[in-house]
Amino acid sequence: MTVNCKKLPEHLQNGIRLLASYGFLEQSEAGVTLSVTPANRVFIEKTDASIHIQYDTLPHFYMALARALVLQKGAYEITPKISDLGLMLDCSRNAVMLPQRVGGLICMMALAGYTYLELYTEDTYELPDEPYFGYKRGRYTCEEIGQIKGYAGLFGIKLIPCIQTLSHLPHLASWEPYKGSMQDGCTLRVGSDDAYRLIRKSLRYCKELFGTNRIHIGMDEAPISKELYFTHFQKVFEICKEEGIHPDFWADAFYLEGRNDEIPAALFDGTQTPVYWEYYETDPQIYRQIFTRLMKAAGRVSFAGCLHKHMGIAPDNGLAISRMDAAFPVVTELGVQDILMTTWGDHGNECPFYAIMPSFWYAAEKLYPCETEHDALLCRFTGYTQAQWMLADELNYPVRLDGKIANASIWALHNDLLIGMMDCHIPDEADEHYRRLHGLLAPLCENSSPFSYIFRFYTALCDVMGRKTTFSKRLYKAYKGGDRQEMSRLQKELPKLAEKIEEFRRIFRILWMKEHKGFGFEVMDLRFGGMAARCKTAYDVLQDYLDGTVEHIYELEEERLPYWADALEKEHNYAPWFFHWSKSFTENDIL
Repeated sequence: MTVNCKKLPEHLQNGIRLLASYGFLEQSEAGVTLSVTPANRVFIEKTDASIHIQYDTLPHFYMALARALVLQKGAYEITPKISDLGLMLDCSRNAVMLPQRVGGLICMMALAGYTYLELYTEDTYELPDEPYFGYKRGRYTCEEIGQIKGYAGLFGIKLIPCIQTLSHLPHLASWEPYKGSMQDGCTLRVGSDDAYRLIRKSLRYCKELFGTNRIHIGMDEAPISKELYFTHFQKVFEICKEEGIHPDFWADAFYLEGRNDEIPAALFDGTQTPVYWEYYETDPQIYRQIFTRLMKAAGRVSFAGCLHKHMGIAPDNGLAISRMDAAFPVVTELGVQDILMTTWGDHGNECPFYAIMPSFWYAAEKLYPCETEHDALLCRFTGYTQAQWMLADELNYPVRLDGKIANASIWALHNDLLIGMMDCHIPDEADEHYRRLHGLLAPLCENSSPFSYIFRFYTALCDVMGRKTTFSKRLYKAYKGGDRQEMSRLQKELPKLAEKIEEFRRIFRILWMKEHKGFGFEVMDLRFGGMAARCKTAYDVLQDYLDGTVEHIYELEEERLPYWADALEKEHNYAPWFFHWSKSFTENDIL
């Protein structure tokens, strides 16, 4: 469907032009005529030749437009369940998204119904007179932040800085200018004048650059005592008050331990917003309990859920959707008005951002209920159905066990060919699972969608995993059984496997450079270049053994033990969830 925007005011036409430039819609004088009326509600009237939208806020206009493009003719009212829906983009785990690609993301956010974007930047933003702050990390310049702010402003989407003012600052600890400010390898020293100077400078700069007094100041998961935490908490809040900043902060210090402890209301003055983050809980009563405690103490609270892309190289949209179904009814029941969906990129941001499209859209559809179908919106703006997108989830699940969470896309992928650290937890049928998945993904690469490159990425990955995942198990069995013929056959698989790994690395590089600055891909070169090198090493080791140059392959001599010594037989020794890619292939030192 093409649209004719000539009846729209100029500021709306500017947003439509940007959407068209990114390919999200087409304009034509022969298209459906768009018209609008500012109102105190969101209402759509659609005929064969026209779409009229009543809207209360700028983001709600674009949200309604997206729905109108896929609705049948008729009249529809959309009643938002909350006031604000935010997205947090993790720019601190090696992948700093290119500003023009953030522009495309902002277009998608506008169409879905998101109202603000948080850039999670621990040190990946430029700070004046601090040359080592974010050094070699792809930090955003002030000009790039301005460019992103311009994209967001077209749609009425607020751009909010999300920084750290206590912990999660491991890269500062690398540099001499900050060593005196750090108490350990990731946490600022409580009470340090230098640390508070840096915090004040960061807050003041972000307020000016982003043009907002709402700043997310982090403060989560700090490895310090509660006493030190509250000392620091009060000092940072004092700085915020002096600088005219209304901070959001991760509130886990108030509920991860001492869940029933009273939270001192005296800590809050009504300008601070605790953010209750929860990515896995299914019990509504726990949500109610924590929301109630935080609201009682601070007078306000917001909620952060998760679009799961931090668990490995594949997403888990199914997990994200199921946890939204658990959390959102409680959020809306209690009148919480602000939801933030996080998109963490732990362990190097291996997972492509757009792999989370099903859960990204699902969040908005749950909170802006309309008669549109989920697949209709997904197909209209991505070119793929939910079932097609969610094939990528299956890289995490060579088997599924009683609803347990798994992320084999990290530990099974990186399991070493000779050492077989994770062998006891890899199902015998895993290779077949990935070959079958390859067959389902490959035809989708031919789709004309602008997101087909995501499917090429996962198709190439399945080509690797369908050959590699059980290789070490098969090799160990052949060696222990003295089956030299099988060992020779396995050796012959290795050159092709190395070729497929290198092919995947090249596809990954193209994807990375399309989305992000180059910083961070050196880690992927290390991981996948090293994986290809291990194919060559394994080939040579097997050759030496088969021709009698060596009598033993010591990596295959040791008994294969479960990584989890207490792995349960009822789970078939299957490890459901494990984050550390390096521990998946070696117990020796990497650093």
